[in-house]
Amino acid sequence: MANIPNLDCMEPDDLWALFETSRTRKAAREMFPDRPTGYVSATINIAHYACNKSVAMKLRAAGDIATAEVYETICQRIYAMLPEWARW
Repeated sequence: MANIPNLDCMEPDDLWALFETSRTRKAAREMFPDRPTGYVSATINIAHYACNKSVAMKLRAAGDIATAEVYETICQRIYAMLPEWARW
């Protein structure tokens, strides 16, 4: 059973905190205790998604919609690359 939060329901600061704490093997083991093949890289990709989502949300709030859309596209690409078991 994976312990993946729904990143699409998180606030920018919470996403950034997840990014900062989810780039280690320890975090990967906590997120995916069953340790499926590729769980470390999936965790790193989830962290990158969180980072980009946080930036996109902050840019939207500041009114920079065009740049926010660039970051949102990055998020979509990252999500599409995640294995099914690593999606929320």
